[in-house]
Amino acid sequence: MAHEHIESSVTGNIRNSSIELLRLLSMLMIVGCHFVRGAEPGQYGEWVAAQPLSITKFMYQVIYMGGGWIGDVVFFTISVWFLLDRNLTIKNSFKRIWLLERELLFWSLTLFVVTLVLHRTGVYSGGITYVGIQSILPISMNLWWYPTSYALFLLFLPYLSRGLRALSKNCMVLWH
Repeated sequence: MAHEHIESSVTGNIRNSSIELLRLLSMLMIVGCHFVRGAEPGQYGEWVAAQPLSITKFMYQVIYMGGGWIGDVVFFTISVWFLLDRNLTIKNSFKRIWLLERELLFWSLTLFVVTLVLHRTGVYSGGITYVGIQSILPISMNLWWYPTSYALFLLFLPYLSRGLRALSKNCMVLWH
């Protein structure tokens, strides 16, 4: 099977469309997991536990729930793979974190406005103050766990990369 390579018009890098397809599939697995779980932590366990033994229950428990965790790992691994091809410095990591923070700030404030509207109409009955604080500082306040973990990983990535390269050089010496 031939793999199609597409050149990015923005960066000029050539990317393998099969890897991009795998990344898209992992995102769908993550969304499917969140869809089954629902918003509340106890909601998934109670709902699925109440279901009789069936193919549907098997699909929910094994495919969707297990797929979500696998999707997280696959998505993160592909992201790291693309990051390792770049010049890794702590300065570049801070730039990437700042770009991520700005994007998340836009979306968190947009969603906070929607939450305020839902709160005023009575649809959302949760606390507004803490959600507002989290929306102003989405990475620092761990509004969403994945971007916060990703930002911390970006801080350590230059050092991890240097360590892995040094380790691989030492291992090559031992093998020869």
